Amino acid sequence: TPRLASQRWESIKASVRSLPPDSSRGVSANGARGHGRVLTLEQKRFHQDVLRCANLHESLVAGLRINYNISFMGSICSPEDKVKSRAMLVATMQKVVPAAVAFVKGNPTNQALIYANLRDLRKHLGPLKLPQPWPEDFRTSPQLQAQIATEPGLGIEVAIIECLRGNVKLCTTQVPRDLVEEFGKLADAAPDPSSWVGLELFDVACVPSPGARPLPRNQEMVLEVLLSKALLRIRSGLEQVFFGTGSQHRHQGGSNVGGGGGGGGAGGDRQRV
Repeated sequence: TPRLASQRWESIKASVRSLPPDSSRGVSANGARGHGRVLTLEQKRFHQDVLRCANLHESLVAGLRINYNISFMGSICSPEDKVKSRAMLVATMQKVVPAAVAFVKGNPTNQALIYANLRDLRKHLGPLKLPQPWPEDFRTSPQLQAQIATEPGLGIEVAIIECLRGNVKLCTTQVPRDLVEEFGKLADAAPDPSSWVGLELFDVACVPSPGARPLPRNQEMVLEVLLSKALLRIRSGLEQVFFGTGSQHRHQGGSNVGGGGGGGGAGGDRQRV
């Protein structure tokens, strides 16, 4: 509500006013302080914690629960206004996502708070969703339908990845297989899977941070998903990288790099890799 938002804003301002004199300034390479400098990790963590105490995470999650297609759900406004309203909500949510990324980055407590809403976050994975069902005035007009953008998406993939990055606890216990499968399907459907925005999830889920101990459960799960027959483009690309001949290699015996005879399905593919 406006009153609650106002109270939170006043709380944030009060917290900022209480900062030590130099805590809002960054440190340059030579140690000099000044406005506009890059913040140290400790200073970033302090600011993240202040914002968490002001319940910013609740506002971020509320913003990410917005249905940007709401103007198509019984609104009596004109088709042009429906398109404009949707575009405004999408633009707003595209600003909320980077704010959420900054809020969780490198902060395990904040990561857990946002990741606890994974079900809501997953609703926005991939391209923007089209209104379902179409209102009558759009249902009979391909020209109006063409005005509804599906790209770029919200980029929620980056927020999910940043919730997991460096967080061994979340990666160990809170990475469901169907999330990995969903990311795999989105990567496989991307125009260029190798540059898809969510590709890093597979790395982070297996090795949360550089130098961290790999997580065997997640490694096996990711490998099974990426080599599954459901991901034709990714599977073919991996086979070309490892075997040099694409999908034909499966029918020719192949190499047994991992030992054993290979066998069928994902298990055999995993042994050969």
